[in-house]
Amino acid sequence: MLSYAFSEVDLPAIVTSAGGAGDATTVTLIRGGLWALDVDFGTADNTTVLTVSIVGGAADGSDRTIFVTAASNTDGLRHPRFATTKAADGTAGTGEEVIAIAGRKVKVAAASAGSTKTISVRLFILQ
Repeated sequence: MLSYAFSEVDLPAIVTSAGGAGDATTVTLIRGGLWALDVDFGTADNTTVLTVSIVGGAADGSDRTIFVTAASNTDGLRHPRFATTKAADGTAGTGEEVIAIAGRKVKVAAASAGSTKTISVRLFILQ
């Protein structure tokens, strides 16, 4: 049986505005592989879409979007992954890898969640 050292990182609560959007960013820098997000949608609408970004993670210093969920309000784990192989035409290939984060903050943004909803997110980081 394989065993992995990991840490759990709780984001501040995402509280949406009247327009149904809100976001939260980790307080600490994340170092490791993003294995999963545990999401508790509370009473958010079933149209909620979460976007996960590495703050300043793109080559030009902007935020790098790494994961966008389908519209849902079902609590549970989400497993963002990068495809390890890309076909020549740019479509996803085979194999998946956890997303490496090298000392940056992670932001989770909610959209279409409904007015003044609270969403809780915990990250599981492989060390």
